Amino acid sequence: KTAAANAEANANNRLEGAFEQFGEPTESNNEATKFTSVSCPSEDDVLGGSYSMGGEAEKVTVTASEETFYGGGWFVSASAITGTPTWSLTAIAMCGFK
Repeated sequence: KTAAANAEANANNRLEGAFEQFGEPTESNNEATKFTSVSCPSEDDVLGGSYSMGGEAEKVTVTASEETFYGGGWFVSASAITGTPTWSLTAIAMCGFK
């Protein structure tokens, strides 16, 4: 390939931007363990992810925050570490588009 062809191939594979995709929050209750996930639209790439907790988050610990097994989204799980807190969990995926 020529330098120009390489540069064009590189430019065509770059992302134009990114956005956060929020999943549906779990029910806010005192369930000890919760898990949830969110997917990026099929034409977009997963760049990373995070989570949000509501309620008594200081009494909960995240046990997993990672790309879904088959890709395309973000998975989060968490468990209560003390007492029976009332809390909710939301997965957030950072999605990139071309």
